[in-house]
Formats: sequence, C-alpha cells, structure tokens
Amino acid sequence: MSFLAAQTPSLVQASDGVALTMLVLIAFSLGIILTILVVMARDAGKKPDLNLPEENPPPKHPAKKGPDGDTPQDWEREADWWKQS
Repeated sequence: MSFLAAQTPSLVQASDGVALTMLVLIAFSLGIILTILVVMARDAGKKPDLNLPEENPPPKHPAKKGPDGDTPQDWEREADWWKQS
C-alpha cells in the first residue's frame, strides 16, 4: 500500500488542507451573507399590499357627542357608566 501512495502525485499538500478548508468556509459564508443582502434589497423595493382587511372597522352606529360637543373616541366610556340603570 505504501508503494502506491508514494508514487501517486498529490494535487494538494497535506499542510495546505487547513488553509483551503478555511478559504472554502469563508467563501461559503460570504455567499450566504450576499444572498441575504440581495433578498433584503429586493423586498425593500416592494410596495405593501394595501388591500388588507381593516383591523378596526368603522363603527356602524353614529357617534354620540359629549357635553362639550366633541366626539368621544371608541375606547372612551360614558361619564355615568358606573351607575345602575
């Protein structure tokens, strides 16, 4: 066996294996980073879909006006909400 190994020419020296492995890993990592950046750049140019359903649809009943004349917000309660009817 050692006779065949001694005569077979090697394309890469054993001492260069670690360096070549590191170069392959660095190239692979840079390729992944470049792919992520390209995908991010492509998505940044797209306009958002504006035909989404509304999260807070408008109220179906007319808004009551408060004593000072302005319309209360949806989250506001009546001033006498705590009284028993």
